[in-house]
Amino acid sequence: MGRMLTATEAAKISGLSEKTIRLWLKSGKLAVKPKSGKAWQIDIDDLAIAIGRPLEEVEKPVVAELIQHDMTPARLASETARLLDNPAERATMREELVRVAARLSGPGDAIARAADEVDRVMMSTKPVLEVSQ
Repeated sequence: MGRMLTATEAAKISGLSEKTIRLWLKSGKLAVKPKSGKAWQIDIDDLAIAIGRPLEEVEKPVVAELIQHDMTPARLASETARLLDNPAERATMREELVRVAARLSGPGDAIARAADEVDRVMMSTKPVLEVSQ
């Protein structure tokens, strides 16, 4: 078992919104450990698996997730200014995005592989409803 995190800490180090982390906890995509006080506990190893990144990369998000309630004018301006004002930061982000793209590549592209997986699952289950013609 790795270091234990709260949902807030998991969101911060993963680059996901706290709302996303909480949805993953509720849906079971991310395992919940016994609570400490009122806070859910998340094993950093489980977080790494859920976001599909090696553990050593988990504490270093590539791009901040700015969706839903996290997409505010102030947050967008702050993230934009950080990248515009720091060429080294931009270069690092580009390098990391190239690494992410390389990890996602393989036989076919990521979208094609995802579609193939959906097709495989759909073909392996019985139809819930048959429509008569």
